[in-house]
Amino acid sequence: MRESLVEILEERSELTTKGITFIESGEKDVFVSYQQLYCRSLHVLSVLQSQGLKSKDELVFQIGDNEVFVFVFWACILGGIIPVPLTIGRNEDHRQKLFNIWKVLNNPYIIISVEDLHKIKKHAEVNQLNRLFDSMYERRVDVENIQGAGGTGTVYRPEREEIAYIQFSSGSTGLPKGIVLTHKNLITNMEAIALASNYTQHDSMLSWMPVTHDMGLIGFHLCPLYSGMNHYLMPTNLFIRRPALWLDKASQYKTTVLCSPNFGCKYLLKQYRPGNDYSWDLSDVRIIYNGAEPIFPEICSEFSQTLESYGLMRTAMRPVYGLAEASVAVSFSESYTEVASLSIERKKLRIGEPVILRAQDENTVSFVNVGKTIPYCRLKITDNNNDICSEDVIGHIRIQGDNVTSGYYNNPEATKKVISGDGWLDTGDLGFIHDRCLYITGRSKDIFL
Repeated sequence: MRESLVEILEERSELTTKGITFIESGEKDVFVSYQQLYCRSLHVLSVLQSQGLKSKDELVFQIGDNEVFVFVFWACILGGIIPVPLTIGRNEDHRQKLFNIWKVLNNPYIIISVEDLHKIKKHAEVNQLNRLFDSMYERRVDVENIQGAGGTGTVYRPEREEIAYIQFSSGSTGLPKGIVLTHKNLITNMEAIALASNYTQHDSMLSWMPVTHDMGLIGFHLCPLYSGMNHYLMPTNLFIRRPALWLDKASQYKTTVLCSPNFGCKYLLKQYRPGNDYSWDLSDVRIIYNGAEPIFPEICSEFSQTLESYGLMRTAMRPVYGLAEASVAVSFSESYTEVASLSIERKKLRIGEPVILRAQDENTVSFVNVGKTIPYCRLKITDNNNDICSEDVIGHIRIQGDNVTSGYYNNPEATKKVISGDGWLDTGDLGFIHDRCLYITGRSKDIFL
């Protein structure tokens, strides 16, 4: 495996016909080759370094444009600057989260537009956060300043164990948890995903997931770049406005790998009108990853049945399980098999209890098979005493591997709560193993005994 993301981008910079297409509307898409990505990211790095940023400094992202986001992200990687991607502060919760995170960081800067900075200032005035805002103001980088950037930044060569970026957990209250992801974590998980999915440079990927999310950033930007394939990034808000455009573009570009959590599949079905003249040809799609939230077998089945008439294989839907603490991926269901689920007695869902399989009725609940662990990641199910559960017994899902985070940034207490002395991380999820495959039943914090 390569040593760092820097090495990977440098290798890919030789490719002029492979790269990223940024989808901004139905008519205007922008292709950026990997060679152009490397060169333009070096230009952006020169701007960041001219404003005082150096290796190990953190840069908080408040960037709404996917193209700008990607250039700034790689500028940080090339300069050893630690990216901290956050959803742009469009509401009070997101703005408060920004201030909470700022307090966790060591030497933070922020990249933001003048307009969004003004909104952050108003939030600070209302919530008595003026001192923190003054710190942000002094360490701001104006997004507009990187447009048309020239010059060439100085590349920093990290070790495998150094931090690549920090993925903060959701939630605006309390102390947010920053998941530390090293170059080793990311490269290990990307290699595992490529192996588990049989990626080649002939594949191509399309996503509408936000690039501030691990599936959007790692799964559908870093992974295709790692494997040297073309990929297509569609803004989430464009999918919300025009969900059919997602499949328009999949058909247009003959993409082979898509993704959507349960919400997205359901949303597209709700907007779908059978009488409309959709010109979709989905026969090239071999994988649609479904993860990031609970997966409902009924939605999977309806989605596959509805789109079968447009050439989508019934086996394309591929339930997966992962979390940011694992970089992104933990387990994948089998390729070229239809979505499988089990119906179990709904009153037998306690930790340490064997599940009772039975025919589906009003007294059962169905859980989807999310497959086996991918390479380099280990998984076990344990009871409340940390003893390993037998097959078909519900317990805590714990993981270990080179893809798994070493802990939370500047938060040893939170790290100690989830990572045991022997290196197993408690995911906070519950599940069981049946026929060597994983089934997720819920979150441990939602169980009341």
